[in-house]
Amino acid sequence: MDEEDRMTLEQELIPKRYFGCTWETFKGDRPPMVKALELWRGEGEPICCITGPAGTGKTHMAVATVLRWIAARGYGARFLVVPEWLQEIKGGFHDGRSNELLYRARTAKLLVMDDLGAELATDWVQDTVYSVINHRYNELLPTVVTTNLNLSELSSKYHDRLASRLASGLVVNTKALPDRRLGG
Repeated sequence: MDEEDRMTLEQELIPKRYFGCTWETFKGDRPPMVKALELWRGEGEPICCITGPAGTGKTHMAVATVLRWIAARGYGARFLVVPEWLQEIKGGFHDGRSNELLYRARTAKLLVMDDLGAELATDWVQDTVYSVINHRYNELLPTVVTTNLNLSELSSKYHDRLASRLASGLVVNTKALPDRRLGG
């Protein structure tokens, strides 16, 4: 893949604010779990859950992971912001796009689900999110989830099955990192 193709792909996947978020641009000390994510390849531990307070670099880490994946493997990564993705699925009920959006999330070679828990966890939301995570868990497909919720809160908001699957792989907690948006 040439540099122009790579840049186009990155711009299609990643929100503009996060262009340039790489492991090299991640500032500050990296606790051992953050270092583990930097080396994570999605093999053996296909699921990675990044938890912690707002502004601690969870999305930066997820984007850096996607960019490293693209550099090593080329196409096949998908980045989605969970509340926006769920709205797209709902909008797709009218024009038939819903199944395609679910299929893409279930089958991406690498899926990043950013901001899980920022949405209202209705029964439909719980079932939809669980169906994607469960499929990817069962098929050993690399998945990175970012959330402000800890595993206990995820268990309460969704259910134990979802939290258990997310806890089965690498869990990175960023609570010790400063809020970057507030100048930390």
